[in-house]
Amino acid sequence: MTQRWLILLLLFCLSPFHAASESNPAPVNVLLLHSYQNEAKGFVPFFEGIQNAFISDTAVSADFFTEHMDTSRFPGYAYLQHLSEYYKTKYQNTRIDIIITYASPALDFLLQYGDDIFPGIPVVFGLVSESLIEKRTFPENYTGILSGPQFEPTLDAALKMLPDTKMVLVVGGISTVDVQYMSVAKNQLKPFREKVRIEYINQLGMEDLLTFTANLPKNSIIIYSILHMDAKGAVYGPQEAASLIAEKANAPVFGISQTHFGTGLTGGFLTSTYLVGRKSALAAVDILNGKKQTEFTTYSEDTSAFYFDWRQLRRWGIDEKTLPAGSELLYREFTAWEQFRKQIITVLILFAVETLLIGGLLLNRNQRISMQKNLQKSERLWKTVLEILPVGVSITDRHGEIIHENTAKRQIWSGTGDTKPDFPFERKARRIAADEQIHPDESALTKAVSHGESTFEEELEIECLDGSHRFILNWAIPILGIENQIEGAVEINSDITAREQAKKQIAHSLQEKETLLRELYHRTKNNMQVISSLLMLHGANTPNEEVKHIVRDIDNKIQSMSLVHQKLYQSKNLSKIKLQEYLQELSELLFKSHSNTSGNISITTEIEPVSVTIDAAIPCGLILNELMSNTFKHGFSEDESGSISIIISRGEDGNIELYYSDTGKGTPEDFDFRNTSSLGLKTIFALGEHQLNGKVTFSNNRGLHCHISITDTFNQRV
Repeated sequence: MTQRWLILLLLFCLSPFHAASESNPAPVNVLLLHSYQNEAKGFVPFFEGIQNAFISDTAVSADFFTEHMDTSRFPGYAYLQHLSEYYKTKYQNTRIDIIITYASPALDFLLQYGDDIFPGIPVVFGLVSESLIEKRTFPENYTGILSGPQFEPTLDAALKMLPDTKMVLVVGGISTVDVQYMSVAKNQLKPFREKVRIEYINQLGMEDLLTFTANLPKNSIIIYSILHMDAKGAVYGPQEAASLIAEKANAPVFGISQTHFGTGLTGGFLTSTYLVGRKSALAAVDILNGKKQTEFTTYSEDTSAFYFDWRQLRRWGIDEKTLPAGSELLYREFTAWEQFRKQIITVLILFAVETLLIGGLLLNRNQRISMQKNLQKSERLWKTVLEILPVGVSITDRHGEIIHENTAKRQIWSGTGDTKPDFPFERKARRIAADEQIHPDESALTKAVSHGESTFEEELEIECLDGSHRFILNWAIPILGIENQIEGAVEINSDITAREQAKKQIAHSLQEKETLLRELYHRTKNNMQVISSLLMLHGANTPNEEVKHIVRDIDNKIQSMSLVHQKLYQSKNLSKIKLQEYLQELSELLFKSHSNTSGNISITTEIEPVSVTIDAAIPCGLILNELMSNTFKHGFSEDESGSISIIISRGEDGNIELYYSDTGKGTPEDFDFRNTSSLGLKTIFALGEHQLNGKVTFSNNRGLHCHISITDTFNQRV
């Protein structure tokens, strides 16, 4: 027996050394080839996934060599050639056991230069889509994790969340990867072309792109692909570009990568670079553990999931119930009630317990000592709970006298954070919504104690002990005792001063911007008037009558545009012009301009009160200028009497209908209005049909008649 125990003891002592010798795996060198710059955020979780996979496999110990290729900022053959020479020199004396790539530029680099730099080394690539693989030829030592962008499930989910969507805008850039992603998007979204209008935008500079996405039609959505470089050659981080677009866009922005999430994107079926990195590393570990590569292999792994930003859902009014099943909702913000509901309920319960204890003392004097101890313990407990709450809480008795206030309540009402013992003091408050001072008999606390009324989230402006003013949200809840008798009340104050100050600052900033915009319109009008005056001055000094007519026509166009800016800076609404006032004043101005030929001609106008933006007003004014100029020049003989009629109304379909007619001589019966050399008619068709998205028709019946039906897509302006 003794020998047996000695043998077991000897084995026990030697076993740690044996285990330690087996737990020391042979080190391997892993090269991580990152397509972009070091600051790219997507690579960090990708690398974390790789490390996690290698740590979990104790049979492989890895030393990592990381290269950031920075291809988005330095594209081109010469740069890649330089990289290949640099890597070949750098690693000529270093053994690389396996290479893991991040995104398609690094993969393409190895396909072109890998045999020369790292001949025969196994390659595992990640963050590459199946459509990109189909266009390449791979050696047998290549293995890939297919995890490209998922545009189709993202758009499908977006359309179910926003079923009224009419237009989908897919935005991206012009770098090699940007163009590849856009190609994937076009291929995946083909089935949706019959459901919605889809436009692919990657040929704009960032400034133009932001302006475009800020003025999209109603019922539009945006899908952010990826943008490393805009059409002007400016380089951006994909997260930076996503943040800029989401901030300026007037429509919700969905995405395809989790690394872009949190920048203002509403959400989507997002690819997790952490999972891609982990799956890629697991494939690399299999190879390092002896799994032979006899042919090119790919794996389709589950590396995407639905993620949505709670803040953006509220911003765009999207119901959480419409989210796909299994979606993860992040960045949720809680109200004060949601945050502290348990604490408040705890306070009320503890107070109810205290009330019951007091009643028990009155009913049973023999248990007074025991009940007093329990009461003191209970009081210490709920007072402790009250003291840790970040909101101000006070409790009153049935007469409205404060029996307890926590420190947060005293700090709010002191103003300076002082908690002097001379509380309570006369507390003055004003209801913000009604803009009235609160009489003590009408306060929420008095109503709770006297009438059992509850008050929730009442906004008040209070005067503090130090004379300063604060803004608070106020709750007052009655405490009911036996038989629903009112025993007191609980009042809760939440300090919202910082929020109110921020609102005032925003209002002030908007007022300053409106003033600057009004000044801009005014100065634009003045500058155009100066141009008009200079033009007329030069025209008056020329003896050529044809030149004078040309100068007058140009001046009329300038006056019509100048009048728009005059109306804008005189208007209360800086984004819209009353078309009635503008066209009436413009017609009078044009009538005076042609006073030498308009003496026997009368003008009648019937214009409904329609408001349009400057984008629609200027083309309308220029069209009216061309029509009236044509009438005064060609419609009537000298000293011939006649009339001009201008009618503008809004049709049942919402379109703006413009009718212009005169009683002049008209045009020949076979005259083709569209196929003519007349610059005026070409201008009318160009402005009416291309700039105003309308339809222009002419007729010739006892004079010239023109009808323009304008689709009112200019009713909103940012």
